[in-house]
Amino acid sequence: MALAVPAMVNPPRDVLVPPTCLCRNAPTRAMTPLNPKAALWQPLAVFTKPKLSKEIQLTEFIQAIAGMVDGCAHEVENLIGVPVSVHTIQGQGVWSIIYRLRDQDMWCRDKVLELSQGYIQSAAKVSDVFHLLGCRRDPFRPKQKGFSALLGSMQDENVACWNLYDTGKCTKEDKCRWQHPVFRHRLVVLVKKLTIQTSDHPKADAALCQ
Repeated sequence: MALAVPAMVNPPRDVLVPPTCLCRNAPTRAMTPLNPKAALWQPLAVFTKPKLSKEIQLTEFIQAIAGMVDGCAHEVENLIGVPVSVHTIQGQGVWSIIYRLRDQDMWCRDKVLELSQGYIQSAAKVSDVFHLLGCRRDPFRPKQKGFSALLGSMQDENVACWNLYDTGKCTKEDKCRWQHPVFRHRLVVLVKKLTIQTSDHPKADAALCQ
């Protein structure tokens, strides 16, 4: 004879007892008042940007400008749409980009200068090594057959003298508490007429860029 198994019956809801919160009657801790005379908290380690020697800074500065000059020359050569001969010259603190156009293509001289200025400005904005001095005013000075600009090194933008970098001038000069460029190089961009004599000797008129 099989035994009858009693069916499981859910208890009524009013019989259920809610769980007891064990933390309700727990003792509370007393809050410790802050001491206004306590020393300020200081981090255990403070990150400081490593200082490079002037030789390394100068090397990085020269390499950055060299890359920008070569990039500018190739960019303009590819965009101008007419045959152009481009030569770059590195002097003592002076860089030169000389574009040479045929006589019938000299009408696009202004376009060459405009493209060059745009490239220089864009390159200086993204560089953390050199800066276009006077970039927020008029950084390009007219020159016979072209223009010139001044490039300055930048060690740390957080302590840089932005009056000098943005306007090209600082009224405090040597008494300024902010950092000025350690190195300054001039960039000269010229557009000249292409001739047989000058195309074979690109450095013949390099003295005009000084």
